Amino acid sequence: MGKRSQKTTAPTPNRSKRAKRRTWIAVGILMAIILIGYLVSRIPGIGSTYGEGDPVKGAPQAKVRIVEYSDFQCPACQYAQGALKQIVEEYGETVQIIFNDFPLVSNHPNALPAAEAAQCAYSQQRFWEYHDLLFEGQDIWAPSIDPQPYFLDYAKDTGLNIEQFTRCIENRETQKAVRVDMKEGEALRIRSTPTFFINDTRLVGPATFNNFKEAIDAQPGRGNKEE
Repeated sequence: MGKRSQKTTAPTPNRSKRAKRRTWIAVGILMAIILIGYLVSRIPGIGSTYGEGDPVKGAPQAKVRIVEYSDFQCPACQYAQGALKQIVEEYGETVQIIFNDFPLVSNHPNALPAAEAAQCAYSQQRFWEYHDLLFEGQDIWAPSIDPQPYFLDYAKDTGLNIEQFTRCIENRETQKAVRVDMKEGEALRIRSTPTFFINDTRLVGPATFNNFKEAIDAQPGRGNKEE
């Protein structure tokens, strides 16, 4: 009796497709893990360097950092300023506030030039004074077709060098500085303003004093408010 010849069976097309599908799924999962790791690293307090080059108010050794992404033309952002001032009065040197620009240019056409003007005030160490004037006068300059005269008046009110301020406004690098903040906000998936990070706790919307207080008091190792 002769020997039977052994046949080798080639992989079927369906098996090949399934193998390729599993490979692509594995690649997709890996990319998702990398992306999530990147986004987490950008959250304030987790491997980030917020405060370097940004306007900062408060003690460097503060146990709680409030990172704000804001829009000077946003009414909810204006509303939140009162609560932030209360927080500074209540907690003193135990909190630090870091400001980042996130103008919603599609809804607020004057928000970007306002942010640029504030950047120019920052270059002359007058950011917070200018910041307050922008929010206090929001109802006046926000609906204006040309808000620049108002911005110039605020520069005078805060004692800025007007010639230097004007050159800064005209400098394209000023807008680039604002867009750096915007890109950071986009990486953090910010969709609306104001958005705050109290250390690693996200707080979105027109926050009240109690909203901030609850988030601050929940921070581990924070200790009591300043006596």
